Amino acid sequence: MNRELDKKRPLAVVHIDVDSSWAISEHFIPSADRSDCSMYTQAIPRFLAMLDKHQVPATFFCIGEDARRSEQAHIMREIVTQGHEIANHTMNHRNNFSQLSSLDKRDEIIESDTILKDVTQAEIFGFRSSGYYVDDSIIEVLQELGYLYDSSKLPTPALPFMAMALYILSGGFRSRKRLGRLKDSWSNQYPHFVTPNHIHPNIESKLLEIPVSVMPIIRFPFHSTMVFLFGRWLFALGAQLIRGFRLPLVYLFHSVDLLPDTNNTTVKKHPTLKVDFTKRYQIVEYVMKHIQHNFDIVKTHSFVDYYKRTLL
Repeated sequence: MNRELDKKRPLAVVHIDVDSSWAISEHFIPSADRSDCSMYTQAIPRFLAMLDKHQVPATFFCIGEDARRSEQAHIMREIVTQGHEIANHTMNHRNNFSQLSSLDKRDEIIESDTILKDVTQAEIFGFRSSGYYVDDSIIEVLQELGYLYDSSKLPTPALPFMAMALYILSGGFRSRKRLGRLKDSWSNQYPHFVTPNHIHPNIESKLLEIPVSVMPIIRFPFHSTMVFLFGRWLFALGAQLIRGFRLPLVYLFHSVDLLPDTNNTTVKKHPTLKVDFTKRYQIVEYVMKHIQHNFDIVKTHSFVDYYKRTLL
């Protein structure tokens, strides 16, 4: 690792899923205007300022399609310039990503990888799918690309209820959104190696799975969207349990968390935007300061290096 770790505190990584306004809208309507750059021009600069204020490194999971527009490509380069990492969040954030053929999933991953590398001139080390979904065909592609990690799993049995909530919020619109796999609901919460069943690479090339943190034992999610719905106590409890069970914290924010209040009626259906901006800003800062105080926050690349050495 590039610096000495405080062995008295558990490790943490801060992840930010950059789901643009159009990606959010397509949960509620068949298609949306992809020229809306507000998530990059309004929300991401606020995240960058807060990360800088608290000296917290982060990984931004970006959609390849967004790199096609100069305003958004500029912000992606700024993310890298400020010392943060960019990761692959598929090319089009398709709601039916889990139902695509292996070839179509492959295209979604590789096309995004290509454009993100070209725009940022930075290496891409990791991936998160749309809908917390991962399977052998995805892992195989990530290994071929030389990725170090996948962070798609949200290991909770609450995923069907989250999908139902999304359906209700949409007014009954069937977006074909699928969340995760039932078999992953009770999968390992600790970082672990994953390998496609039909491939047996050498140990150095194995992909590390970094599950998004959920509460130990009860497996209830406490990422930012859930905290906005239930309150700060949910995060405080989740972080306390993570420390008590000596697990690393993989904390997930979303770019919409710091999007100013909007008049876009479709985007406003997102549960995060039911909370006014001032309160959301205060909650995000509270969570970030709490993590900084109680965990040793590192870049995801360093996190992977540490756990690969630990697990070998």
